[in-house]
Amino acid sequence: LDMYSEGLLIMTNDGELANMLTHPSHCVSKTYIAEIPSSLTEKDVLKLSEPIEINGYFTKPAAVRLIKTKDKTGNASYVEFILYEGRNRQIRRICERSGYKITKLTRTKIGKLEIGNLTPGKWRYLSEDEINYLKGIEK
Repeated sequence: LDMYSEGLLIMTNDGELANMLTHPSHCVSKTYIAEIPSSLTEKDVLKLSEPIEINGYFTKPAAVRLIKTKDKTGNASYVEFILYEGRNRQIRRICERSGYKITKLTRTKIGKLEIGNLTPGKWRYLSEDEINYLKGIEK
């Protein structure tokens, strides 16, 4: 996560696991919710799913869906992004390309692990099932 984002982090001293979770070649999904101070349509959201060039490389398409608009005046839209590679500031660059600024970006899932009700600055240990899940996707 960059300094302007928040959300789920997995802390580990297992180098192989860390590489598997973070390296784009492993395609571990990461889910984010972006708050965008504009009223987006389904057509706008479809454009946000298109690949973007970062450092001479085109990213894989993002899975993007409009979750809701903040209120009836459409002052903000909440958009879910699922990435299968984590290129530097990828979601922010996708939005900037379409003329949108993100006011808040939160990672909510890594693979099937969810942040749940953890608030910023709080942490918990992974369950045995979660550890087994991570070891299973490692292969």
